Parts: sequence; structure tokens; C-alpha cells
Amino acid sequence: FIISACSFRVDKSGYMFENNDINFIQKGVTSKNTLLKNLGSPTIVSYAKDKEVWIYYSENIKHILFFKPNIVERDVLVLKFDEEQRVNYIKKLDLSDEDNKYFFNQNKTFVEGHKSNFFKTIYENIGTIIPR
Repeated sequence: FIISACSFRVDKSGYMFENNDINFIQKGVTSKNTLLKNLGSPTIVSYAKDKEVWIYYSENIKHILFFKPNIVERDVLVLKFDEEQRVNYIKKLDLSDEDNKYFFNQNKTFVEGHKSNFFKTIYENIGTIIPR
């Protein structure tokens, strides 16, 4: 029981792209339609100085019982466009970019009613481990 309760899980969220998936993107050549066909819809569409910005985002978070979750992988792809709707800015970020220049906000929105305690955390994991 104790061994199975000490298991971990990895939550994956966002669009999981590989470097091969984005190697086709070229400044001044790749259009929004091409991006939609190859990568699908962006995770976030934002606007900076009246220019559209597409952000593809993925993250893997490792959870071990009641300990603070640990982000083990993060990929962010930021794309901006020119007047002809072609890519004119490409920036790929990952966990190694968490410095003073790029800061990933770790704040979370907590929802009432979803509080967890020590015993709930342990009992939630029962049955998630399949013995060999």
C-alpha cells in the first residue's frame, strides 16, 4: 500500500510539438493557413501593438503525492505576422529560458471546492499502480 501510494504521475498539457514539426516555418514565406494545416490552432492568440501573436504552448508537470508539482518540460513557440499574414517573427522558448529576460508566471487560479488534504491525496492514488 505504501509503495503504491508513493507513485508519481506526469500531466501533459498544451500542444506537444517537436522541432521537426516547426522546421518548415520560414519568415516571410509561411502563412497562417499553412500553420493551421500543419500545427493546428494555436494555444493562445494575443495582440501586441495591434499585431496578432500566436502562441503554441506545452508543458509536462510531474506530481508526487502531496509535494509541490515539478515542471519537467516546457516548450513555447511565439509567432508574429506581417501585413500579408506571413510569419515575420519566430521565437522558441523552453525551461532553460527562465531567467530575467523571460519569466513564466507560476501563479495558479484556485477554485473553491477542489481542496485536497493528506488522506485524500493518498487514497486518490489507490488503483493507479498496476503491479507487475
